[in-house]
Amino acid sequence: MNRVAFPKVVLGEADVASSSEGAPPPAFERALLTQQTFKVWMTRLLFDHLDPLFALMRWVAPISIHFPLPLNGRPTWFVFITRAENVRDVLNNNATFKVPYKPKLEGLSGSGFLLGQDGPREHQADLKIAAKAFPLSDIPELARFAATLADESVGSARAATGDFDVIAQLARPVLTKICKAYLGIAVDADDFPYWAMAVSAYLIEPLGTRDPVATEQAEAGARLLIDAIRRARGRVRDWGRSGETDLIAGLSHSVLMRLVSSQRRNDGAPDNGMIEALLHGVIAAIIPTGILAIGHIVEMLLRRPDMMSASQQAAGSGDPELLRRCLFEVLRFKPIIPVWPRICADDFQLAMDNGRSHSIKARRRVLVSTQSAMHDPRQITEPERFNPMRPASDYLHFGAGLHACLGAAIASAVVPAILRPLLLQKAITAGAGARSFYAAVFPDRFPVTIKD
Repeated sequence: MNRVAFPKVVLGEADVASSSEGAPPPAFERALLTQQTFKVWMTRLLFDHLDPLFALMRWVAPISIHFPLPLNGRPTWFVFITRAENVRDVLNNNATFKVPYKPKLEGLSGSGFLLGQDGPREHQADLKIAAKAFPLSDIPELARFAATLADESVGSARAATGDFDVIAQLARPVLTKICKAYLGIAVDADDFPYWAMAVSAYLIEPLGTRDPVATEQAEAGARLLIDAIRRARGRVRDWGRSGETDLIAGLSHSVLMRLVSSQRRNDGAPDNGMIEALLHGVIAAIIPTGILAIGHIVEMLLRRPDMMSASQQAAGSGDPELLRRCLFEVLRFKPIIPVWPRICADDFQLAMDNGRSHSIKARRRVLVSTQSAMHDPRQITEPERFNPMRPASDYLHFGAGLHACLGAAIASAVVPAILRPLLLQKAITAGAGARSFYAAVFPDRFPVTIKD
């Protein structure tokens, strides 16, 4: 396959790629992030053996292990945090432990809006704009919309052969329709969800590895997303109606319409760049992380009959809170993202549970494992037991501190709504054919067989 040459320039910690002046932008080619057999194999092997590795690290190293990796042509020192109390300490200390996303975000969307902001004042200003665009009152209607779409998808499969692809027929199309309808970004391109996944894979990569192909495709995907957002904004004719972008009955405005209306009222004054950056970031979160959550949940349900039985009973009970508890307890055994990166801004003494402290030097890349924290017996009672009645404090699915996930409440309602019609089937077993992945991380094909 011919690829556009795409020269790189280094922009600080994240090494954001950019085209040189006059060079054509990279083309989006889905296959470039699909045909990675060895990388997928290595990623799956690592992800399936993280729990014993983390257990060993929690026992061998009181807080962390400092180790160099030959990364990007030079030794790079990492600090790995695996104990629950220390993971929370790092995530809650944004003044010292900075997120590394801003240079990448600025390279993709022109702004480090929200996710790239470590200053409390700047982050709070961005959060205020986002909170107005995504009020909690939207969640019940979003959940009903997701449930309707999911029920139609599972019903179609049940009426056919019983063979069903959890990702291609359920997670990806439903999340994509929610994203388009709710945000107000009407895009017909089949590759729309893959643009989002290319961007997300590039952003969440924890080591800071320079991958020219991943960078090219993230930039191409981001450019297409920004173009779609600009076209959608141009279709908004007046602030009293949203036209074709207002697709969910029960919601008076799409998110885009709310943002444009706020802009026209000078209510928080989000400029066009802020609107584009916010919607770009949300699209790159809703579809990829939703697909990861659903894929990981179904994978664990197929592995663990106790989890499957409890989740199916919860689905049949008609109690959405019980179903949510079951599914997010399942997700604790294979979280959406197991490790989150931070950059230590200054030399820091991180407290240990025995009263001592551990030194972390400035500019170290700190990797905090929320997966390890959610299985740490020092703070989690019987961590290897499936227990949907655990307290909320046992979970770190959505992070903690300044950069806790903005969409936590939406995901908590929408993911169970999508999976409930599937769980209502009499039997769900592994289907014929191999699973496949996009960008080595995101499930792309996940066949199951369902019986009513």
